[in-house]
Amino acid sequence: MRFTIPKIGLVIPEKQAATTKSSLNLIESMKKIDLKEVLLKIRNKRVSLGFSQQYVAEKMKSKQNTYSKIEKGETRLTVDTINKIAEIFDCDSLELLDPTPLQDKHNILVSGEIQTTPEVKKIIDSMKKELEQSKELIQLFREREKWAKEKEELEQNIANYNSKKD
Repeated sequence: MRFTIPKIGLVIPEKQAATTKSSLNLIESMKKIDLKEVLLKIRNKRVSLGFSQQYVAEKMKSKQNTYSKIEKGETRLTVDTINKIAEIFDCDSLELLDPTPLQDKHNILVSGEIQTTPEVKKIIDSMKKELEQSKELIQLFREREKWAKEKEELEQNIANYNSKKD
């Protein structure tokens, strides 16, 4: 006997559905969210961990395009798949199914766009200022090099002139 939750297309194998209480918890969790939310949660978690699709696919012993199809919803999502992904992400399967938004300490990835907290915005602004200062310093060093070269050429010309004069 297999259980399928039609709203999200989740398939729970008979062995797992019959023997684990976590499957029942998964079923309850799945009733509250839809597939797009689960897939976005998986993608967000992967991105927040800094993992590539290739890396996750290798850990799952599959190909990158196979894993990509999971994130896109082109492959049926099974409890086994969710459990494998959760293990790779070092989190509980229910975290990937939790209807509350996924967020790391500072950013929330929503529909492919990063929403940044005020704390991170301050850091970014500070880094932009430092970058501008660094650019100004680089320009000053370049000008100094140019002047040093011009001074050297001028001194050489003076030396040449003085040697011809003698």
